[in-house]
Amino acid sequence: MTFNAVLAVFLAAAPVSVQPAVPLSNGHASAIGLLKCLADNKVVLSSGHRGGPAPGYPENAIETFTRTLAQAPVLIEVDVRATRDGVLVLMHDSTLDRTTTGEGKVADRSWSEIQALRLVDNDGRETAFRVPTLEAAIAAIRGRGILVIDVKEDRTLPGIARAIAAADARAYTMVNLYRPSQARTLHRIDPEIAVTLPVQSLEDLEVLRLVGVNVDQLAAWTGLEGIDERAPALWAELGRRGIPAMFGTLFVADRQSDDGSLWRELADMGVDVIPSDRHLDVVRALSTERDLAAGIRACESG
Repeated sequence: MTFNAVLAVFLAAAPVSVQPAVPLSNGHASAIGLLKCLADNKVVLSSGHRGGPAPGYPENAIETFTRTLAQAPVLIEVDVRATRDGVLVLMHDSTLDRTTTGEGKVADRSWSEIQALRLVDNDGRETAFRVPTLEAAIAAIRGRGILVIDVKEDRTLPGIARAIAAADARAYTMVNLYRPSQARTLHRIDPEIAVTLPVQSLEDLEVLRLVGVNVDQLAAWTGLEGIDERAPALWAELGRRGIPAMFGTLFVADRQSDDGSLWRELADMGVDVIPSDRHLDVVRALSTERDLAAGIRACESG
């Protein structure tokens, strides 16, 4: 083990075996059922971008999202790509260079080659952790939280659906999509899988219905950073229709939210999930007015 890998082990503030702060276990048939119940109970969740990386804890690692959940209940967003031999792994970039000790395209490497690599944290330090498969990530999140699977390649959609079905994981997984065509493909395989999709207007919802998306299993991604003047009306209507609304404060907005007022404003205006790189700060800001743990417990049974 290299010096950096040893250093990463000592930087580890919480072992993988730690229990989640508030388990997001789910007695509902799907993850959307839980989100709808939480919205009814005025619980606003944050989402840990790429699992919630920190020094010594690289993005898209099981050890990282386990550590995140030990600190606060949030959704865990991860990214998925396929190896040369079709194994689905957690990886944001199309290449291995930035986040592992390897190099080259993920799609050009076999699973056995990628297994031999170590993950690198966002400060460039090699860690003791390895690239996980989607299958392993789904198994690790059970009873702990909700895994939001961000699709980077259309070719992974059938494999993602199969992995969710094989693990009977509809209750604690969601699939983050970008185009109606992706949702049509996924919902032709399994219409009960929870999905997130961009929704900027009620017309967008109608388009999704027309192409075969099960909007009963939809969380609406309504934007990022700047709040459009039409957004509060859209959030209100989505709430009336029982569709959880998401709005991200990644990047610039996160850096402008030191006092937490932006996140509280979004929650007050009807946003149900706030994806953020400062997910723990979001939880702290919202906890001043909302009992997050009590709301989650009220929704666990389904």
